[in-house]
Amino acid sequence: IANTVSHAFRIFGNIFGGGMIILIVSSLLKFFLIPVGLAGFFTIFAGLVQAFVFTMLSVTYIQQQQ
Repeated sequence: IANTVSHAFRIFGNIFGGGMIILIVSSLLKFFLIPVGLAGFFTIFAGLVQAFVFTMLSVTYIQQQQ
């Protein structure tokens, strides 16, 4: 059960970190008036990074179980 809890905390931390990055970038966009397209790019980029990290963590934990 420890592996499952550890995996859940790591994924939660990854998603929370991505959300914080999006929050920080969006607050900076208000002050610098960077186009909305750039904010969309950062959102998509953060989502792709989260998906990659989630996949790598899942593969690692599944491999350890075998």
